[in-house]
Amino acid sequence: MDKRKVNIKWQARNQTNKTRVLLLLLQQEQQQEQKQQQEQQQEQQKQEQQKPPPPSPPPPQQQQEQEQQKQQQQQQQEQQGYPVQG
Repeated sequence: MDKRKVNIKWQARNQTNKTRVLLLLLQQEQQQEQKQQQEQQQEQQKQEQQKPPPPSPPPPQQQQEQEQQKQQQQQQQEQQGYPVQG
């Protein structure tokens, strides 16, 4: 075996090991950042939960439904020949 070839093999191995270590470090850093972000989000959610919820306005659908019912009643009365009460 040539010493040069052996050296090249070792250098290549060292290089791959270095890149692996760098990748591992990067992954660890990213995981830590994600953990911090999650913790911050959880804290924000806790703070938001402690706030009293804003009073919700009544839904406008009910009014529309009542108006529709009135119109339907009027139509039925007209069909039956009753005078429309207005």
